[in-house]
Formats: sequence, structure tokens, C-alpha cells
Amino acid sequence: NDKVEKYYALWRTNALMVAWAHSGRLGDQFAKICRTPDLPPMFFPRTAQQFEGFFEETKDFVLNVAPGFFPKDIADAEYISKLGKETLEVATTIHGFNDHLQKIGTDVGLVHVNCQVDNGFFWRDDEGRTDCGLLDFGSMMSMPYIAPTLSYNLVCADADVRAHHLYGLCKCFTDTLNTHGGPKIDTLDMYHYAGVVDIANVIGSMTEVVKGRFGGIYEGKPKAWFKTVSDLGDPCFLKEDV
Repeated sequence: NDKVEKYYALWRTNALMVAWAHSGRLGDQFAKICRTPDLPPMFFPRTAQQFEGFFEETKDFVLNVAPGFFPKDIADAEYISKLGKETLEVATTIHGFNDHLQKIGTDVGLVHVNCQVDNGFFWRDDEGRTDCGLLDFGSMMSMPYIAPTLSYNLVCADADVRAHHLYGLCKCFTDTLNTHGGPKIDTLDMYHYAGVVDIANVIGSMTEVVKGRFGGIYEGKPKAWFKTVSDLGDPCFLKEDV
């Protein structure tokens, strides 16, 4: 069914887990298994010199190598220039967000830190609403749950989900916390956190054009290959080797 509904279900289920752990409904065992670590930096700042290198790779990929893979308003030199300025500011000052997370260390909760949409399983409940359960709890832990939940959840989300539903998802999350005995989180604050985290996701993606943690774009397909493919509608993207 609709992908947007899946994300709302995913965030609602995450909020239930946070609320139940906070209220004690999950029992004491989770506090022992998922101990709260020292609060590490959630994001690491980049120097302007580091940023320049991977931004130039990104700009070349979007404008020259594979412009057909992007909407026309994105594969546009003026837009990319503006994006570069905004992401540079975040990349070099993200430590301010780290400092803020350190200060609100009481906002710690049980979180699924790899909460991609493919780590959920989905169904329709009796009222016809999309609901979901969670898979792959190998790295579940207690930590400042707002940033990592959003970060790892949004990084693979389509642009229309991120652009048009971010506030709604945050409200779904905080409303669910309030209904089920979770910690009190201001929706607007959470929305602001989500915006910072998501631009950090964009920066992270920029670093993986040539090489990446899970394989850079050019490690998967050489640059010359993109000349043979016009856009993301090409049948080759339905093959499992891509």
C-alpha cells in the first residue's frame, strides 16, 4: 500500500517502543540489556576543505554524469550552488547540535537505530489503518532517540516523504508518546531536530559518490556506465545486481 502510510506506521511503532520503555511497561530487562552509553557525538563536523572535495564529486555527478536521475529543478547549477552553501554551513557547525544533545541527556530512550522501512513488516488493522512491527533489533540501545531514529529512518526515504510529511511524522511520534505514557517532547522542537538530521543525511550521501561505507556509486557502477542509462525508469534498475 501507500509508502507514506508505511512511514507513519513505522514512526508510530517506534514511539510506542519509546513510551513503553519509559513507562516501565516493557519491564526491567530492557534497562539491563540496552544500557545507556556515554552520549557520543551524533554527527561529526567536516572542515571546509573536506567538504569541498566530496561536494565537487556530488556536483559533477548531478550536473554532468547522471542529470537524468534527478528532477530538473535539482539538476540545476543554481540550485546546486545554493545547496552547497547550506550544506557547508551544517557540515562545519554540526558540533553545535552535538552540544545540544549532550545538554538534554535526560531525553534518552530505547531506540531502534537501524529503523529503515525495510526493517518493518506491515499490515492493515481492523480499522483499515496501516500498522507495522519491527525487525533487526541487533543494535537496539538506549540513547538520545530523537536524532538517531530520524537519521536512520529518513536516509532512504523518498524526497516527497521527507519534504511534505516531516512535521506530520513528528506530530505522529509525539502524539503517540503522549497517549502511551512516554516522555514529553515538543513537536516543533522535534521537527527542528528532524530538519538538522536530514540535512546531515544529505551531507552523508554526498560523501559516498566515489567511495562509501557500503560501496560508493562508482564502486557499484563506473562513471562511463551512466551514459548508457537515461533515467531511473530504465528497466536495468529492476535487476538485483544494481
